[in-house]
Amino acid sequence: MTPSPWFCYSGETGLLVRFGIDIDLAVSKRVLSGLAKLDKAQRPRGVSELLPGYASLMIHYDPLKVKCSQVESWCRQTMDGEDSEEEEEEPRQISIPVNYGGEHGPDMDEVARLTGLSTSEVARMHSDGKYRVYFLGFLGGFPYLGGLKAPLTSVPRLVTPRQKLPKGTVGIAGGQTGVYTVSSPGGWHCLGRTPMRLFDPSQDPPAVLRAGDLVKFVPTSDAIQEEDDIVESAQELQTPWVEIVTPGPMTTVQDLGRYGYFRHGVSRAGAADDLSLRMGNTLVGNDESAAGLEVMMGGLKMRCLAPCAIALCGADCAAKLKRKGLPKKMDVRVNEVTLLQAEDELELGFAKDGMRTYICVAGGVDVPVVLGSRCTDARGALGGFNGRILRKGDRLGRFHADVPALVCSVKDPLRSGASSAAGRNWKLRVASGPGDPKSLPQDGDLAAKPIQSLLQRKFNVLPRSDRMAVILTLADCGEKLVGGQQMSEACVSGTIQLPPDGNPVIMLAEHQTTGGYKVAGVVIRADLWQVGQMRPGDNVTFQHCSQEDAVTALQELRASIQETQPKPAFSRSLQFKLAPRSQDGLKTIDLNADAGEGYDDAGLLRYVTSVNIACGGHVGSPEMTAKTVALAVEAGACIGAHPSFVDREGFGRRALDTPPAELRDQVLWQVRSLDGLCRAFGTRVQYIKPHGALYHTVLSGGDQGQAVVEAAEILQLPLLLMPKSPWASYGEGFAERAYDGDSLRPRDKPGAVIHDPSEAAQQALALARRPNLHSICVHGDSPNAVSVAQAVRAVLDTEFKVAPCVVRAATSAPATENVSIGQSAALQLLTTAENRSKKFSTKTTETAVGNIQNLLEEQVAPAVVNGYRPGEGVEPGVFPTERMCKAVESLAESLSSLQPDATAYTEFAQGRSTYDAYIASLRAQLTRQGGGWVTVAPRDTCQQGNDSESAAISHLSRLNAEVWAAKAGCVGYETGGAQYQAGMIRGFDPAAILTLGLPYNMPAHSLQRSQYVNGLTELTPDIRQALFDSTAEIVKTHYRADNGGSTESIVPWHPYNFHAGNFFDPSSGYSPQDETNAELLKAGCCPMPVWVFSAKFSMEALTDWTRRQIELFEKAGRRLHCVRLKNPGQGRDWTAAAVWRHAKTMIEVFQAKSLDPPIVYVHNHDFNGMGAHIAANVFSLAQAEGFNYMVIDAGYRKNGTHNDNTVMVEALKLTTEQRDALLEYNHNQQQIEKLLCRFDSRNSQMTPWDSDWAGGTEGSDIRIAKEFALDVRKINAAKEVASEVFPLERAVTPFSEYKLRLGIGIMIEDGIKPKTPEAVRAWVNGGGKLKVGGDVLVGLKRWETLVPKTPDVDKLLSNMKEELETALAQKSKLIKPDDLPASFTAAQRYTALGYQSKGLEFVTKRQAMGKDLSALLLAPHVLHREPKMLPSGTKFDLLSNPRDYKQRLSVTFDGFDMTPGGDLTLSFSHSTGSNRVIMSPQSTSEAGSGASGVRKAQQGNAFEFACEVPGELVSYAVKVGDTLVEGEPLCTLESMKMEIVISVPAEVAGRVVKSLPVQPRTKTTQGGKLSPGDLLLELSPGHPAPSPELPPPKRARMSR
Repeated sequence: MTPSPWFCYSGETGLLVRFGIDIDLAVSKRVLSGLAKLDKAQRPRGVSELLPGYASLMIHYDPLKVKCSQVESWCRQTMDGEDSEEEEEEPRQISIPVNYGGEHGPDMDEVARLTGLSTSEVARMHSDGKYRVYFLGFLGGFPYLGGLKAPLTSVPRLVTPRQKLPKGTVGIAGGQTGVYTVSSPGGWHCLGRTPMRLFDPSQDPPAVLRAGDLVKFVPTSDAIQEEDDIVESAQELQTPWVEIVTPGPMTTVQDLGRYGYFRHGVSRAGAADDLSLRMGNTLVGNDESAAGLEVMMGGLKMRCLAPCAIALCGADCAAKLKRKGLPKKMDVRVNEVTLLQAEDELELGFAKDGMRTYICVAGGVDVPVVLGSRCTDARGALGGFNGRILRKGDRLGRFHADVPALVCSVKDPLRSGASSAAGRNWKLRVASGPGDPKSLPQDGDLAAKPIQSLLQRKFNVLPRSDRMAVILTLADCGEKLVGGQQMSEACVSGTIQLPPDGNPVIMLAEHQTTGGYKVAGVVIRADLWQVGQMRPGDNVTFQHCSQEDAVTALQELRASIQETQPKPAFSRSLQFKLAPRSQDGLKTIDLNADAGEGYDDAGLLRYVTSVNIACGGHVGSPEMTAKTVALAVEAGACIGAHPSFVDREGFGRRALDTPPAELRDQVLWQVRSLDGLCRAFGTRVQYIKPHGALYHTVLSGGDQGQAVVEAAEILQLPLLLMPKSPWASYGEGFAERAYDGDSLRPRDKPGAVIHDPSEAAQQALALARRPNLHSICVHGDSPNAVSVAQAVRAVLDTEFKVAPCVVRAATSAPATENVSIGQSAALQLLTTAENRSKKFSTKTTETAVGNIQNLLEEQVAPAVVNGYRPGEGVEPGVFPTERMCKAVESLAESLSSLQPDATAYTEFAQGRSTYDAYIASLRAQLTRQGGGWVTVAPRDTCQQGNDSESAAISHLSRLNAEVWAAKAGCVGYETGGAQYQAGMIRGFDPAAILTLGLPYNMPAHSLQRSQYVNGLTELTPDIRQALFDSTAEIVKTHYRADNGGSTESIVPWHPYNFHAGNFFDPSSGYSPQDETNAELLKAGCCPMPVWVFSAKFSMEALTDWTRRQIELFEKAGRRLHCVRLKNPGQGRDWTAAAVWRHAKTMIEVFQAKSLDPPIVYVHNHDFNGMGAHIAANVFSLAQAEGFNYMVIDAGYRKNGTHNDNTVMVEALKLTTEQRDALLEYNHNQQQIEKLLCRFDSRNSQMTPWDSDWAGGTEGSDIRIAKEFALDVRKINAAKEVASEVFPLERAVTPFSEYKLRLGIGIMIEDGIKPKTPEAVRAWVNGGGKLKVGGDVLVGLKRWETLVPKTPDVDKLLSNMKEELETALAQKSKLIKPDDLPASFTAAQRYTALGYQSKGLEFVTKRQAMGKDLSALLLAPHVLHREPKMLPSGTKFDLLSNPRDYKQRLSVTFDGFDMTPGGDLTLSFSHSTGSNRVIMSPQSTSEAGSGASGVRKAQQGNAFEFACEVPGELVSYAVKVGDTLVEGEPLCTLESMKMEIVISVPAEVAGRVVKSLPVQPRTKTTQGGKLSPGDLLLELSPGHPAPSPELPPPKRARMSR
């Protein structure tokens, strides 16, 4: 028996009629029969759509126009009626030609393999079938076809869906076949393509097929004409509106959506937050359904083409209006009408709350109507502006409309109520869904159980949410929700689906018309706007709602949209009505004067109690105004603003015909500019007194006067005017101006100005007795103004208390605005144009400096006179030319004046947005570009002969990256770990280097020192955790010191944790990287797990590593988004295929865990010129498989050691503007790095192009080869031999350097001949040793690598057992957190714990004594210049406070001179004064003398002890007269960035130290540089005395 249709409700807007529970032809015919009856019947008002599914029929309706019971009754009556006597309509037969296989059917071979058929049999079986169209869905015109035959029905969906399939693709999956009617992502196996166009939005109906049709696929070999889904067409602008300057992440034209085409598979689209669009349209006088702009996450900049009125609703993006003639941008508030003029620029920052902002314009956006709507369906490529998101240069028009009233909305739902964007917490009411389609009416209420699973649980929004759906995940650790697939049927907006992974999916604007996942419930329509405003990371809870309550809520919401009130909307109303003085007030009078006009303000302020300060309209500069404010604050005077017509030529005394709206804006910027200066001095503007002609204009009334009043209302400031004005809040009289009645006599009339002080005083006294006057004015521009003020004050004091008349509470402002600083510092802050423009962390303002003289004497002058590291470098006599230095000086000035573009990262870093929101924006950018790139650290584009010398160019390089690389598609700035450690060795504060490398608008990717102090001693977990905590504190303070209200707990620090390596011990679970990543997560950081590439590491190990990293993050309550693949050196094994294979392995693990695909960062050194080409190929391979989340490191053009960015980004979809910015970035970076020419070793040919060894740096290798007197061309061969015999494959420091040193040990051992692996094995197996440090032996002992240990390793350790034990015994005492003073700052803790004894010595001695070079980190053009060659007039910035890296001092070098005594003098000037430094001849030569005394030991002399290894002498452990004891420490050397302890060998035991010929390192000078064979000690005979004929002593034992 066939059951009667039964009814299920889908929320309060959908009624689902079910005809069966299976996919069955008979059931489908009943569905289509019911649809035909309903189509023929008269629809009730409010029924909008009828959409069939496999076994059901959805009726969409508006619950405000028709009740659900009425819809159900209409359905029953219509479908229960007598069947028509007409014969059943025969189904249409549609033939679709298909070009099977080849390029059009890329999965044909795979389908053949899965089914056991040949490819021709697959094509024949597919084309032989007859298929019925059950319904259209998924995409516009996409048919769900039944009738596929076995074995084709066994073909599953693709494991990884393709990101883009061309339209016309014919595919099969899961027992179904279909045709992709537009280009889109897809997970079906592709058999071929059809040239037939099955969907055309220009036609009505747009779909060729319809439910009930029979389809036949016909093989064809016809060529397929490629055509774009989007056909660009120039749109004629009847009324021009705007031009897009910067589109932001995603800006589209939207209205309330597209209805009437659901059955054709066409999505509703429209505004994701329809409430905000409705509100905006209401404000500007449009119909609610008019089209506007939807701006996701902000970032939009557009130029107005003609006057118009707009309203912004939804997310607050801190919008600014830039208008010609105004020096300052104006705020544009949400939920109120704003008038724009032609050429105005509207800029939206990144959303502070919510996800989407709507811009509505009076008249509505004018774009063509497509299928009944102007909205953009980006997925379907139809509607809006050419069916796509907006791009730079797009021009939009609007429909004509009258200028609306200036009103604002009464309601602000996004920032008020139980659910609000501000709190990031959303409460959604949810109604019951239709239940399981397999259930029958007698099964009871099957919708109740799914909805109960949502209640009492907390969820978070995932980053992969978009306009189609918002995806949630459980915030708690409870049991996951049970999801799964079900028979597809139609769904309504707000449907909450539960896929197999259990993460709820809320269907939003562009959702598919049908769905095949379980349904837990439906978000009610009144709350659906909230879903459109949810950001990644937001919190979501649900509560149940009945059908009736859902309808009531929608009625109330729609009614609230209409509630508006006149603009502006303020928290309190300002009364512009004069209240005469009374009672005690009659005994008080104010005395005011105009100031800031270039006259004797200091003299006036001795007598007046209020000042009206000029603020730029008629006179005044920031410098003049700031000084006047400072004087007023010091005198305790009340400050009023004195705005005028913008008429500096006429001193504001001419009435201009400025349009009222423009005049209002001019007054606003004048007063706000003055108020900004006042805030720096801890005060505020208290009132407004117009100046000159503007004063009389206000007195006269009219539109211009009203404009000034409107500005005062906006600013909530009272007006000081003559009492006859109806707008006067306080009445004013004039002491030295003559009156004609109640008006002032014009200045051009005789006697207008009273010059006699006594006469003016008497008039002032008479005026002060009038109750309607509150203040008496003395004009400051009179020749004898001070005398008049003195006389007036004297007479007023006889009868009145003279005090300010305006006493108002300061307007509330953010905490950062209320900070009062020293006046001298504020003057510096406000009087420098450069500093006035700085608004963000990385470009911080200068403040007052303490002891500038010491700073210049101890840190600057020695570097200027003696040079930096005199006599050192690859080319010690080579210095950057004057042209190079001037170019960098000019570049530093220009970069400091440019403001980088703010990004989603800026908002996250500064705590105003979430990490998830940043990741969502990053994914969107990478998708647009097809990938991204990260700038590499300066040290990595200029390999050094000594150590990293790039610390002093990190700051400037970062500015270049912020400004230009960011504009060129760059998404990260790398600052090298060696910059910290090597920088400290060279005298720079590593914490300062770290801070200066933190960009404003992109993450800083850097090495976090995390594992080893050296090869012998490992930092313990308690030290590491304290180190990471202090690093996090440094970073957080840098970004968020001015944002105390930040709710984002994740610290914007993204370290590459690669030195910890890949090692994992499955038996114990020990992994250095896992441990340190967990500790970094605990510190709140964002560590980037790094897989160190080696062809010797298996993909299984990578899979396991990826899984562990994901689980580490989950355990910390976080989600892993970013991973890194590191290749420290170019090698034969590093190919595009290998890189992509590694990336795919990571991606597959993420996919298996139902996570968003990872963003895969790739690092690559390039010594053979192929790196950039490999990188470009990696991008292409990834893009071909639909993966756009590759980010690859790159250096500037032809940098020689990293991917050439201009070659690599050819594979990216960058705009012309981005490519132009890349050229600018590269040009700048080359100029910056030319300063390091003395340390540049890129002329080396030592590393072969086909090297298969990854690790180390070219500069280190060439230096070490020279120190051992080895042929540099043989170093690589030595490393490869060492790698084969001792495969310590960790590929990173210190293990990479162990390979190098093992190779050197092989090269210098005379007993190994030839230098082959076989000869080395024979030597070791014969008991031979190698001359290597103890740290190498400890590294071999640890064997923390994924490659099996060879027997040769154990044999070498056995041969060198004594040396190994000595090395293991040399563990130095570690400095722990408890060892540090409580007064240490986070920066000092970071340095002391991270760099141990060296770091502690640095902060307690070198830095504390002012002997470090940190002050010059901002001045590389000074630091690296040739000694005594700094030209007069050179400008540079100094870091002036080691405890605050934001404090800067701008300095000018004024030149050299000589004293009569022959001393050299250096003169400097700066904003707080000038200084002179005297350098004696001794001090000018000390640094250049070095720590010499180095000579070769005499061969055969048993009393001259020679050094065996190269390095700098750090310290002697013995003194003159000591008797040497075997095994005791002799001295410490620093070699290859590691400290080596040399012990006393047996052969010299008993001898006495005669002299210590080499100068050890001191606080201010380096130690002697020793090479093998250099004299280390002079000895004398001990007891018993050794014979002079004894052979030379054996080599000393070394340990680290």
